Amino acid sequence: MSGQAALVAESFGLGTVDGGLVPVSFRSSQTWRLATRDGPVLVKHVPAEEWLEDFSRAMAFEQRAIDAGVAMPRPIEPVRGTTQPTAGSSSTGAHATQWPTPAGTPTARRLGFAVRIDGLGWVRAYEWVDGRPLADTDDVAEWLGTTLARLHRLSPAIPGKALTTGDAAERAGAARPSGAAAAHGSAESRGAAEVSSAAKPRGAAESLAAAEPRGVAAAAGAPDWYRLDVPGLWQGWLEAGQREGRSWAALLRLHLASVLEAAEWVARSFEAAGDYVMTHRDVEPWNVLMTDGGPVLIDWDVAGPDSASLEAAHATLEFARRGRATADLAAVRRTVEAYVGAGGSPFGGPDVLARRAGLRLGRLAERLRMSLGEEALGPRDRQAIERRAAEQIVEMPSFLAALRSYRL
Repeated sequence: MSGQAALVAESFGLGTVDGGLVPVSFRSSQTWRLATRDGPVLVKHVPAEEWLEDFSRAMAFEQRAIDAGVAMPRPIEPVRGTTQPTAGSSSTGAHATQWPTPAGTPTARRLGFAVRIDGLGWVRAYEWVDGRPLADTDDVAEWLGTTLARLHRLSPAIPGKALTTGDAAERAGAARPSGAAAAHGSAESRGAAEVSSAAKPRGAAESLAAAEPRGVAAAAGAPDWYRLDVPGLWQGWLEAGQREGRSWAALLRLHLASVLEAAEWVARSFEAAGDYVMTHRDVEPWNVLMTDGGPVLIDWDVAGPDSASLEAAHATLEFARRGRATADLAAVRRTVEAYVGAGGSPFGGPDVLARRAGLRLGRLAERLRMSLGEEALGPRDRQAIERRAAEQIVEMPSFLAALRSYRL
């Protein structure tokens, strides 16, 4: 690990380090603390091997958000190498750099703010911030509405057209770490929950491509949770679960119609929304740190195309539900007012919370894949994964009814 720590330090221009990479957390991604002569640095592994083009575009959007003054972590820019195109990058703008190293030592290559190091994978570095997780009592309603509106105005919707990753690349430009270390904002910190694994474009991608999802949700940039309206996917998991005797299989067979109904509603709502933008895509309470300077939005690695109204509605409700059985209606109202006041479009209607159903379906699909061995468990316990999958299947009919009846 000391050799990897030295290469991380060299790759990001961190100077002399004191010790190795000290683990901080391992949720969907591993993070470490690295002590340097200028203070601690957060090092983060991003499992982006199968979605490098999306990762590159996410970092480009991250730079735009930094330039716009969004309070966010300060990424440390790699300092070595000359950017060269990766295979297949001519139409996407994804670039990487291969750096020569002495024989017998790890090698690294660069993509935007990230560096690939043998034994670690793709890693990023951030200046350390002394922050704490968002508490249930923290009032961030106005901040949330203003921040969402600012994000959604960075890459406005294309009328009548889904914003694909290609459109996003044209707007955000190639990943361009231009002085990011000097930009304002804060750094990612200890205790921060990692990006929602449901947001990562992995696992079901091959099945989704083969099944040819319908409508706008089939666009290359649409998150997987909008593209699960494919009966063959769920039927395949059901049959595999029955063959292998998985505890959730009988429940999925019983509630398959409700699962498919939810998936169809999500895809239909995304297609009807039409307000496609580049955005963070994981604005959740666990991705906010409270600092002396105010809230900081972290975990930008899966930024990409989404519906502005569906993301805004989802985030508004999630933040208003913290520590409560029901949403704080005053907080909802203040968030919506701040969002509209900062230039966001009003949102509402019977389908506005479909994104929540999509995320629930995405996490359920991920758990089924883990249970069947189609996706790595990581630090998770398989029995716990299967128990939660069974609970989500049983809860699906009531969960769907509640979302459809709720009005923001």
